[in-house]
Amino acid sequence: MAQSFKVGDRAKPVGEQATNWNYGLVKITQIRIGNTFPIRAISDTGEIGLFLFDELELIPEIQKTELSMLPTDAKKRKQIPLGTGLFDYFPAALIEVAKVSFAGNQQHNPGQPLHWARGKSTDQEDTMLRHFLERGTLDSDGVRHSAKMCWRALAILQLELEAEGVPIARGAK
Repeated sequence: MAQSFKVGDRAKPVGEQATNWNYGLVKITQIRIGNTFPIRAISDTGEIGLFLFDELELIPEIQKTELSMLPTDAKKRKQIPLGTGLFDYFPAALIEVAKVSFAGNQQHNPGQPLHWARGKSTDQEDTMLRHFLERGTLDSDGVRHSAKMCWRALAILQLELEAEGVPIARGAK
């Protein structure tokens, strides 16, 4: 049974057709044939197309708020020590991962502003493990395999969280 959607809604593919869906939530951009399927949408990973799902589950607004990146409650915000619990722990490692972002943008998007072109390399898990096997060495472009492994691990985690409803990353296209 088709649900009623409106443009701008975010939905999660469900049912048998969603078994192989690896692109997170979809944002409804166009509804065809009234309020029924098929639905033209853009996924959180940048896939644009006509998705022919039998079922989409609307992501309620309250759930999107709860899954936003930072809580609004002051006590809960203090439990996310970005400076002292992340940047102060791993400054050199994070710098190396940022170098991976720059090198990847130069390779995949030459001349464009820095952004994660998600559709250009989607095999995060396999690529992460290939870099793991060569950890401790430099790749042919002079970038550390360990830094590339960390970048891929972050990509996996980001996509998982977005699939659960957090906002799409600002730097993703």
